[in-house]
Amino acid sequence: MKKLLQTFVLILMASALSACGMGEVELMMGDETESNLPKYDENGQVIDPKTNEPLPPAFEISRENTQLLPFHVRIAKLERVVGLSQEDPAFEDLNRNRYALGDHNYGQGIGADLSWSAAKMSTWVQSLKAVCNSAAMRDRYPSLPEHLNEFVTAAYGREANEQDLAIVEDALAEEAVPAEQRYETTCLAVLSSMEFVGR
Repeated sequence: MKKLLQTFVLILMASALSACGMGEVELMMGDETESNLPKYDENGQVIDPKTNEPLPPAFEISRENTQLLPFHVRIAKLERVVGLSQEDPAFEDLNRNRYALGDHNYGQGIGADLSWSAAKMSTWVQSLKAVCNSAAMRDRYPSLPEHLNEFVTAAYGREANEQDLAIVEDALAEEAVPAEQRYETTCLAVLSSMEFVGR
């Protein structure tokens, strides 16, 4: 009799717990009728059910304040693309201008500067010339812009597209670049782009 009573109590408790669990599941799932699902306009914006107007974006990405990658990250990317270490003489100008290019040295009270200015861009381009004209660079990418796809793939992690080709063609046409300088100009254009140096 005692065992029967214990079994009965256990069955009642299990039933109660099961019912509670089902109630929680129903509460969590809610009423997923079509009227409760979000609606979108033709541009993919969520429609506010109260005003029937598109809701503003939750946040906006500012393209005006693009940040540079930290200096050591940009250098590591260059090392990978070119196949040289930072100690190579080709990196001498970059290392000498590191603080003008935003590197930090907290021991000397120099903080990182991740802004991108015309002065910093000019210093970056001038400092990159030795890298672009290095023998290692020529070994990896024998001619540019003819080997642009391999170069862009190494620099950006994706294959070159029509926009990349157009940017390089514009850079070459705008300056009326002589044939012997086409290689350097293409190299500088890719390695100075915001896709390479920024985030």
